[in-house]
Amino acid sequence: MNVIVIGNNPFYKESFNKYIKDKKNISVNYLKDDDFEKKTIVSKIKLLKPKFVVVFSGLSGGIFYNIKNYKKILEYNTEIYLKILSVLKLCKIKKVFFISASCTYPKNLSILNHDDFLKPNIEKTSLAYASSKMIGSFYCHKVNYENKKYQWMTIIPATIYGQKISKNNKNMHVINAMISKFMFQKKKISFFGSGNVKREFIHIQDLINGVFFIDKKKIFSPIINIGVGYDIEIKNLSKLISKIVNFKGRVFWKKIKHEGSKKKLLNTDLLFDKGWFPKITLKDGIKGVINNE
Repeated sequence: MNVIVIGNNPFYKESFNKYIKDKKNISVNYLKDDDFEKKTIVSKIKLLKPKFVVVFSGLSGGIFYNIKNYKKILEYNTEIYLKILSVLKLCKIKKVFFISASCTYPKNLSILNHDDFLKPNIEKTSLAYASSKMIGSFYCHKVNYENKKYQWMTIIPATIYGQKISKNNKNMHVINAMISKFMFQKKKISFFGSGNVKREFIHIQDLINGVFFIDKKKIFSPIINIGVGYDIEIKNLSKLISKIVNFKGRVFWKKIKHEGSKKKLLNTDLLFDKGWFPKITLKDGIKGVINNE
């Protein structure tokens, strides 16, 4: 089975390589955003004949990165999504997994259902990122509408984690940023926000497993949530991480004007009812990140 994964972040390449390490029947080929500027890209994709393509492309980061780079995110992501998807359509790829984000749902709902997708009241701090993702989803819907044999799906995961730790935590998402601070700042740590918001997290290996499960079981829905079924308050997340790394210092919380949605819990019943469940607990996943496993 040939699969193509598209995106600039080496995290996804490392993650897929780890997932297929002992799976001899799967071959994954990697393309970067820049590859879609080359005239040879169409012939290359046609030659590979992938069973499906996974699109991870796009700029994103933490809340402050998204606010600071609003214009850059919107322009770059929109342009690259349309470019990539138009090439995949030209290559007649019948199955595409377009990886989106939970910020495309309305903010502060108790649970995010598929029917809520594209409804108003999007969180302003992630509006540029969410808007670009929605445009990608619109394109996928259009392809499905034009040809019933095509299955281009928007995958909405919980917040993804699993990347190796770096001392530079400026643009990291919350788990990696927290771990980095707890590991490299021994006495005093400060986090922005109240810590009262809740987030749902999924390990990258569970997300990849979910994608292959959807393909294997021949599941199709224009929108598919992939989550773990529970969320955690950010303050409790910090306590969990500090306990795992045996942090003995003090933690301070700095109130800010924007801290995003209060809650982002996905309804993952579609996959749960089909027999898919995540395998990696949050505690074990965090330990793996800390140990660079």
